[in-house]
Parts: sequence; structure tokens; C-alpha cells
Amino acid sequence: MSQSIMIILSYLVITASGNVSPYGKLLSDLSPTQKPLSNFSYPILSSTKHGRHLLLVSLLEELHQPYWVPRSDGNLMLFLPLSLAPEDQPPPPSAGQKLMEVMRGDGTIVVRDEVIAMLNDKEDFLLLLDEKFTRFREDHVEVVKRLVNMLISQVSFDSMFSMLVMLKEFLSIELFMDCIYSLIQRRKDVGFIIPSAVSVQPEDYFPSDLLEGVLRRGKRQAVPWATGNMLPVNYRYKTLPDDEPESRMWYFREDPMVNANHFHWHQVLSNDEVMKSDPMHSSNIDRRGEMFYFMHHQLLCRANLERLSVGLDVSKPYGPEEWGQPLHPGYDSKLGVGSVKKYASRPGGAVMHASDARKLSKFEELLQNDINRGWLVVKGSYIKLEYVDGVDRGISTLGDVVESYIISKYGDLHNTGHTIISNLHKGRGDGVMATPNVAIRDPIFSRWHKYIDDIFLGYKNWFGHYTDQDLDFPGVSIS
Repeated sequence: MSQSIMIILSYLVITASGNVSPYGKLLSDLSPTQKPLSNFSYPILSSTKHGRHLLLVSLLEELHQPYWVPRSDGNLMLFLPLSLAPEDQPPPPSAGQKLMEVMRGDGTIVVRDEVIAMLNDKEDFLLLLDEKFTRFREDHVEVVKRLVNMLISQVSFDSMFSMLVMLKEFLSIELFMDCIYSLIQRRKDVGFIIPSAVSVQPEDYFPSDLLEGVLRRGKRQAVPWATGNMLPVNYRYKTLPDDEPESRMWYFREDPMVNANHFHWHQVLSNDEVMKSDPMHSSNIDRRGEMFYFMHHQLLCRANLERLSVGLDVSKPYGPEEWGQPLHPGYDSKLGVGSVKKYASRPGGAVMHASDARKLSKFEELLQNDINRGWLVVKGSYIKLEYVDGVDRGISTLGDVVESYIISKYGDLHNTGHTIISNLHKGRGDGVMATPNVAIRDPIFSRWHKYIDDIFLGYKNWFGHYTDQDLDFPGVSIS
């Protein structure tokens, strides 16, 4: 079985492999058609909605490189004013885009040291450059919210953009990327289209040997990478040996688009700052917790259909009875850059720490006790679990506390489980279950979500069958 994928490869892929020319060489390598255009001046771009959107999206290119390297087909070269620039910023060429000062409301200038102090206050040294950001950790998500709120509060787009560009050198790639996505979602003066995470961070979706092979082939074919040309990729990425039954699901678990969709779903649905600022935004879903249950339930159903089609049984839950037992199979994503692994591997037979199992069991116990009582306690209010006029009034609140989108006495069952499983190897780094970008790759993902899904199904079954009154529409007839 093989799969052919067309993937956009640009300088982004070259930077991911570390084969990047020095700054001056990059400029000289630009072809005549790639020379910076005169009408790409920063004032023109920042004065229009599409131009502002282009500026933000361009920061998703060359994530591994300094902000001043050429991007957007060689038409953008960003340079900070001296008040914000680091010492190693090169002299701006005449065609480069010179960014504006960060201004206060009273017209005074905010300088580099002040921006760094603002970052330290918001980030609180929680996420260092070498720490992996994930939306499965509540404290990480809170850092993004604080940083984005700080950026949004600037007096103008120009001040916000300059501050964002300056912050790039202090933030991890994942954190910086998430801030850009959040800004695009929250700002009304930019567009809404974002590139797929597959093209922004290909090293999260393709093994390094495949990326390097495509890169070498592209160089032999003299492909002008900066124009975003597409190359066919014969994609057969199996991480488990053929004698392991779970290897039959490789085409589904390790599909780049399935994993990228999972990342995007969590990124959008957990960005509740959008909901506060714009009630008409597509992210403002009034039954968000129910959407968490529904989406993952449907994903599990699809995975089970695929399992049956390749001769496997449906997923069994990875629950309290299994937490103290050896877990098989192990998993190694083989993702990374060159010989450096991006995600830790889990050996076969790994066992959960007893303290972690107790933590998860406590979360479940608190949740099940109140489900059995017929209510949940959220923010000091009692939410009754009931059907009213055929509508489940409790499912969304249940989803909110299981995910958890909101802080409650029930802890953080779903996300904490992900992070605990990602550390079953009991060593350095996190496994793929730590982040929605790549979690589906691990065979344990379906088993963990079967356990989570069973909590929702138990709640649903608690109500019994629908009645005619639940489903009837008085006065409505179909002829």
C-alpha cells in the first residue's frame, strides 16, 4: 500500500534540514523574478487588510531562521528599528521592509529592554526556548493568552507587528506559531486564511529521511524553492515492524492531514479569547464541550472502521485497569531533524507511575460521583444534567470539564492523561501524545480516547432511551 502526497516545499523545508545559506548568500541567490518588489513597501502593506494578513502569515515561513531572512517568494525582508533590533541584525538593504517603532498611547517609544521585561512578566519563564509548547497543558495555553492579549493591546497594528517580530528570538517555534494563529483569529483587520500546519512545520508530519530525500531531489531538479513549487512524494511511513498488528493502521495514524486537522481543531476550539471579543466569530461555538465529545467520538468511529477493514478489533479502552500494567506496543515516531529526535520514544512494556494513576483516578471519581448525582459544579454554579425538549443540557458542560476548557474541581482528565502517557518512557523529552500536532500517530491515542468516550457514553446511557416526547414535534407532520 502506498500513498502519494503533493506537498508544498519552500525555503521552510531547507531550514528544517539546516541547509541554509548565510544571510548575504540568500540575497544573492534570489533570481531576477524573486528580487524584492518596490510596491512591497511596509507602509503599503500595513495600510491594507490583505497586506497586514500577508505580513502575519509571512512569519510562518523560515521559522528556524532569524526574522530578516527573505520570505514571501523573496519579496519580504523585515528589519526592526534600532530601538528594538538585536546587535546581530544586518544593515537593511534598500528594498527591505523597515518596521515601525513600538509606541505608547502618549506617543513615547517602547525600547527593546522594555519589551523583554513585558515578555518576562507575561511568560514568567515558564516556557524556555528548548521546552515544547503544547495545548494539552493549561499553563502553556495561559501563556499564549497573556502574550496575545499583550500584543492585541498595542496602540496599532504597526506596534503589534514590530513587537511580535522582536519576540520571535525569545519564543519556541511552537509557541511563536500559536501566537500568530491566535492573532489572525482575533484581529478583525486581517484576513482569516492560514497555511496548513503540514507546510509550516513539515518536520512534525514527515520523517527526516523523507524530507532530506525530497530536498536532495529538488536540488538536482533545480527547483526554485521560494516559489512554493510542488513535488510528488511517495509516502510510506511505517514506524512499527510488519509483525506488529498495529502497523496495519500506519496509513491512518501517521497521515499528515489527519494529524494537522487534529492540531487545528484544538488550536481553534481552545482559543476562547476569540469568543469573548467577537460573538459572531466561527470559533464562538455555544456548545463547545459537546463539540469536543462529538468530534473525538466520530474520529474514534472512523478509526475503528479502519481497524476492522484491516483485520483488527476495535479499540479497547486504556483505563484504570490498564494503567498499572505494561503497555504494548511501544512507539517511536522517528520525527526530527537529521539525527536529532523531536519526540521521545516509548519502549514496549512501559508502566504508568502509581502516583499518576492515582491522580487520573481521582479526577474520574470526582466526575463520576457528580454525574451519578445528576449535576456538575462549575464556577460555583450547579449545572443540572438533564434533557429538556429533546436537548441534552449537560453534555456541553461535561465536555468543558473533561477537556478541560474551564477550571473546575474535576481537574483536567483528558489533557493530563495525554501528558502522563507522553512521559511513560520516564526519560528526557515528551512523546507524541504530549501535543495535538502528532498525538494520533501513537496507537495508544485511540485507546485513551476510547476510555474518555466511555465516560460520555456512560453519561448518555444514564438518561435511558429517548422517549416519544423527546423526539416529537407537535403540530408538524410529513406527508
